[in-house]
Amino acid sequence: MTKRIHLFEFVRSRFDCEVQARKVAVILKAILQAQSPRISAIAQAMPGNPEANYKTIQRLLARIDPQEALLRLFQAEAPFVLGDPTEMPRPQARKTEYVGTWLTDTINHVSDG
Repeated sequence: MTKRIHLFEFVRSRFDCEVQARKVAVILKAILQAQSPRISAIAQAMPGNPEANYKTIQRLLARIDPQEALLRLFQAEAPFVLGDPTEMPRPQARKTEYVGTWLTDTINHVSDG
């Protein structure tokens, strides 16, 4: 038997404020539809005016801490954690070679200059 949970119910468990959780659920749905991390693409995939959607996303990101919400997904007592250590090639990003590499590489790169 497959158990399913609605997106809002999942998001609601990660945020304390229901109003913010509703906005985040709409944004997450748009991210899945847009298949892009770009705010402009996400705003286009959301219902309504793309310019207003863009501002909504910007305001929400200024008010919430996405890292805190993501950390609520982490369970320290879990017997194992799934992760993907694959480094992502980014040949077009000459000024940010450290992005997409292991954290220790990033720390070394940043501390070098």
